[in-house]
Amino acid sequence: MKLKQTSILSICLLLLLAFNAFAQDPQTKPNEQDLSLEHLKGNWNADADEPSTAAESDFKPEKSVLVFHYDALQNAPSGVGLEGFNRGFTSNNFLTKRIANTRFGAAIGYGLSNRNYYGKVKTWATNPITLYADSLYKKGRLSITTLNVPLELRYISLPNAKKQSFRASIGFCLAYVLSSSTKFIDNTESLTIQRRTVDLKALNRFRYGVSARASYHRFGVEGYYGLNKWFKSGTDVSPLSIGISFSGL
Repeated sequence: MKLKQTSILSICLLLLLAFNAFAQDPQTKPNEQDLSLEHLKGNWNADADEPSTAAESDFKPEKSVLVFHYDALQNAPSGVGLEGFNRGFTSNNFLTKRIANTRFGAAIGYGLSNRNYYGKVKTWATNPITLYADSLYKKGRLSITTLNVPLELRYISLPNAKKQSFRASIGFCLAYVLSSSTKFIDNTESLTIQRRTVDLKALNRFRYGVSARASYHRFGVEGYYGLNKWFKSGTDVSPLSIGISFSGL
């Protein structure tokens, strides 16, 4: 029994010495270190050989854009004069796909627009537009809300030291009229009368036009030019907007 225990102890001692000698082998350890360094160098070079990965981090298009705009009318009938500040807003969200390894991208989005027009207009519900007599007119408003599907071609410059970029885009926007209404107030024999018309049947439901935007960091200027007429027939009125844009993420 003692002999057997001694043999087992001797074998364990020999294995321990062999493992210790292998761990201190001067040829093996440097090789392991060299392999480790080569591995690190290889990873570094792999990053250097893939500039698109690093470039993606500085290509950051807007995901959401909010525009507060002034709204005008193209080809308005004689006598239709807009008054005051005809204000509106547009809010769009985008998904952008970078074009190859360039500074350009293609974007598609969705959003809402609301445009308001104030002027000497009795009603927009029929075409041709009916005008107020100046002695009776006090205030009139047309309000239109649309669902937007914008398409854009975008350019984004390399960011500066503050990680701020110049951005420019041109686009096409298809819109569907969700709601439309008019409201006007007149004074007849010192009596104030308010009238409201909702869901104007004479207006085209579908709208389309072109847009352009230039911005630096989160602020910019945007313009929109309507290409089709508002009314189904007759008066060839279309919107024209220019405003200040604010980009989100």
